[in-house]
Amino acid sequence: DLVLGRYALVEGIGFNRGTALWQAWDQFADVAVRLRMTPMNSPIIPMLRGAAERARTIRDEHAVQVTEIAIDRALDALVIVSEFSKGLTLADILVIEGGRPLLTSDAVTIAHEVSQLLTRAHAAGIHHGSITPDSVVVTLDGDVQLAGLEVDEVLLRHSGGNDRERADIHAVGAILFSGLTGRWPDVIDELETAGSQLGNWGNATRPSQVATGVPPDLDELTFRALASATGGECFNTMADLEAALAACV
Repeated sequence: DLVLGRYALVEGIGFNRGTALWQAWDQFADVAVRLRMTPMNSPIIPMLRGAAERARTIRDEHAVQVTEIAIDRALDALVIVSEFSKGLTLADILVIEGGRPLLTSDAVTIAHEVSQLLTRAHAAGIHHGSITPDSVVVTLDGDVQLAGLEVDEVLLRHSGGNDRERADIHAVGAILFSGLTGRWPDVIDELETAGSQLGNWGNATRPSQVATGVPPDLDELTFRALASATGGECFNTMADLEAALAACV
């Protein structure tokens, strides 16, 4: 009953584009993991496997690591194994806060640590492309991790053929916006991610138009990051955005 001869299924987490996501237990390493299983006859197999292989090359403390990519012959399925990050997603945190802003320092830290990972990933030609509130995890130790590099873009098809770097820049702006306002700025399909009830806001403008007490420098920084989708002056690279956030930490 073990997937790939070592992973015991514990709990189903979700289902998207024919793929099933499970929490599982690694019988060899004695740790929790997540498995994404996709039937080999799925038309997205080539894209999904390529995305997972690219994501696996990233070794970073802020990335949820892909640890194994293999075919389970008994299930006739591609299995992508990744770390299981114990903690809360940003979607969870927004629900718990009930629409209230986070502490400004926490909002900046979460956005900055995601931007640090993406700056390094972009330099290696790796992107995310489909960041949602469920992609960002704050662990029990207070670390920030990003799940779904490359893979989620295949599954959620959010950025399509658009500029992938700008999609990620906009997403970091959305992370900061949500921390400063308590609400995710973009529309998210309720069937694709938890926390989407907080996201039916359309394209954001400035956090100060939604919440009070937003520092002017963060208000402007967030607007510039979101400008990739809303127009106006925007950051040209993730490195530019990361440097601006570093100055605010």
